[in-house]
Amino acid sequence: MLNAGVIGMGIGEKHALAYQNHCNTNLKTVCDFDHDKLKELNIKFPNVCMETKYQSILENDDIDIVSIASYDNFHSSQILQALEIGKHVMSEKPLCLNRHEMLQIHETQKQNPDAKLSSNLVLRTNSRFGKLRKDNAEGKFGEVYYLEGDYFWGRKSKLFGWRAEMDYYSIILGAAIHMIDLVMWLLGSRPVSVQAIGNDIPNKNTNLKFNSFAVVILKFENGVIAKLTGNGGCVHPHFHDLKIFGTKQTAISDLNEAYYLRS
Repeated sequence: MLNAGVIGMGIGEKHALAYQNHCNTNLKTVCDFDHDKLKELNIKFPNVCMETKYQSILENDDIDIVSIASYDNFHSSQILQALEIGKHVMSEKPLCLNRHEMLQIHETQKQNPDAKLSSNLVLRTNSRFGKLRKDNAEGKFGEVYYLEGDYFWGRKSKLFGWRAEMDYYSIILGAAIHMIDLVMWLLGSRPVSVQAIGNDIPNKNTNLKFNSFAVVILKFENGVIAKLTGNGGCVHPHFHDLKIFGTKQTAISDLNEAYYLRS
């Protein structure tokens, strides 16, 4: 049985419920700086310790695994602190915001190999995408040559809260990363070439000073190309759209339906 703590009780509440309901974990402590929110949470989780400082979770020797669901700019430092003291970490994406932070996390995990690090790249658990991955592995697409994926945010107002107050916010790391991971997982390989371009047209004259839309082009060693977007300013329901083009069949999963086209 692993004792769990959760830092950040926005989306972190989902983590807390998962730990509470899992047979191998015990939800021990949750943390949020919002006192009013903690009062509400105390009703939902009456047997769980409520804290306002994340250090209370990291310094608690009884806690084995920490979920980090704080604002994006805190993820890296909290991950590093947790790994350094040997705690397992489940972090919301992104793990970090730049290459320097990434290298720090990589080195710290190498120095603490017993501490496991994972992130919430949840599209891998979707049964539809799992079927497409199996189809590709079995050669049903023939030779895949192009994939197209869109992360439709569908919740534009969320961009103007804490994300707008950060020194740097990335719609690629905050949204498109799901599609990037999905495509890498489907293909079983990593790209050798990456290009990206974006704009801030959807958030002009708002408090968000960063791009809310980006297109990422990936090229893989076998020549496969993927075009993926993070579309934060879209007028569109929240959805993960995917198209896979192969020499034998095409798979399309959009808002209305999912289907194959075969030659």
